[in-house]
Amino acid sequence: MSSYAELTLGTLSLAASRNQVDPDLIWLFRESDKTVEQLDRRNPQKLSNYIMEKYIEEYDENNPFLHVEYRCTAIQARDRLELKGFTREVAELGFKSSLRKEIEWTTRTQFFSNSIRGVFDEKLDLLSSLTVEDWLDALRRISNNGLDLPSTCTLPKDDPQLPLLRYMLRNSDHFYGFPGVEHGFLEDEQCHFGIFARLAVEAVSPDEQLVYDLSSLVHGGWVQEDGEPIIETASQLYADLQLAEKVIVVTEGDTDKEVLERSLRLLYPHLADYFHFFDFSLRRLGGGAGELANLVRAFAAAGVQHRILALFDNDTAAKSALSTLDSDGLPKNIAVRHYPDIALAIDYPTSGPAGNTRMDVNGLAGSLELYLGRDILTGANGELSSVLWTGYDHKLGVYQGELRDKQCVLEEFKKKLARCESDQREINSFDWEGIHAIIDAMRTAFHEVDKQAILETNIDE
Repeated sequence: MSSYAELTLGTLSLAASRNQVDPDLIWLFRESDKTVEQLDRRNPQKLSNYIMEKYIEEYDENNPFLHVEYRCTAIQARDRLELKGFTREVAELGFKSSLRKEIEWTTRTQFFSNSIRGVFDEKLDLLSSLTVEDWLDALRRISNNGLDLPSTCTLPKDDPQLPLLRYMLRNSDHFYGFPGVEHGFLEDEQCHFGIFARLAVEAVSPDEQLVYDLSSLVHGGWVQEDGEPIIETASQLYADLQLAEKVIVVTEGDTDKEVLERSLRLLYPHLADYFHFFDFSLRRLGGGAGELANLVRAFAAAGVQHRILALFDNDTAAKSALSTLDSDGLPKNIAVRHYPDIALAIDYPTSGPAGNTRMDVNGLAGSLELYLGRDILTGANGELSSVLWTGYDHKLGVYQGELRDKQCVLEEFKKKLARCESDQREINSFDWEGIHAIIDAMRTAFHEVDKQAILETNIDE
């Protein structure tokens, strides 16, 4: 007997899978999103969603029904979709491209279907004026009001959204009339869902729940309650989009690894499991920009298939080490990034042979310590810990700088981390601007690669 798992977003039914966990859906979740609840006849209302009323009495404390689901918020789903390249821009491009193709298909079909020309005329009129915002506004209304097709009969005849609402609800099993889904104008099913889902999360509040309910699959014996479907289905995912694999992050050393790994788990726990940080200590590597550049060369030469993100400091030493690396010639699965420029560093105190001065130290002294927050960089005297100019790089013609009190700054930041890890309500009491900037660079490192992979065969400019 068939069993179905359903993916919902609040009141919206987004997708369903028959007799299996769909790899195109489950990748949006982590095992930490999983909940298991035992239901019995003491929960008749909830149990009736899965069991016919006449059988509910059979489920007692010794024979419970297992309610198994994966759950995250809409904003967490949005961040995970964007991490894998399904940005708002890409979703809108996919929508518009598929809409053009849907209009072309409808026009051709209309020409050969004289007997039902009126049906296609109505659809063509609707599609010809449809925009992304029109579709999103209608989806918001469906979500907010729990609309279904029968309920549209109670709406005023002159309601300007009525034709679109009815069209979308008649096609609710095709992503609410998302153009091209029914006829497969986007070549890959994962592209269909990812593009649709990225727009769908815009139609609900950020804390709305995205739920993949596997209870019927477990009850039907198709899935084990203690299984790990995210891992088990990973090999089935669309490999070119790297949906299942973690991005391997390689930094200049263990300090950067520890700080970024802990910060990611603190500030973006729903994204932390999508990254794996390379451990220098286990491989007896010295660290530094030169060592990291050599690792990048080695990964490229070895043909490593996993996605690798090499994160370099935003300073002179890193630029010097990268000056001999052909970044443009690297395979697409390897991304090289500097820590980003930040506002704090534009007018920063420095000291050196020419005395004390304030200047823009982005690109010259941007080691990790400069990103740990104004609160940590400010000493007891109320002044920022200054940058000290050290060695001169003759090839680049600039000095290398580093914080004068970098070790003290780092120790203070670790205290800040520990305090927030023990009580997350403390997070908003501190400055995380620099750390957010680095994590944003991590999150977007493969956006252009993914955009091309998602849309290159589907966009007809």
